[in-house]
Amino acid sequence: MSETDIRDLWNAVDLLRAQLNAQNVLLAEIKTLLSERHGYLHKELEEIQTQRHCAEHAEKLRGLERIVWTTLTATAGLLAKLAYDLFARR
Repeated sequence: MSETDIRDLWNAVDLLRAQLNAQNVLLAEIKTLLSERHGYLHKELEEIQTQRHCAEHAEKLRGLERIVWTTLTATAGLLAKLAYDLFARR
């Protein structure tokens, strides 16, 4: 190999290294953008799940309130009947 061939080969290797460095920089930027987007999407999904979760809890709480009010109404009715029976006999 002549000296010019070696110099050309060396220049090609330098050019490949520069391209590789540029690719690494671009890949790092893409990774950063994807990481930020993933964080944003993860946050949005958590908010949606929280909203859905809260709606489910609200529905469960409404169901429990109905049960409690029904029980209180039935208990009040039984106490009223008991009081009526006690006072009506006298």
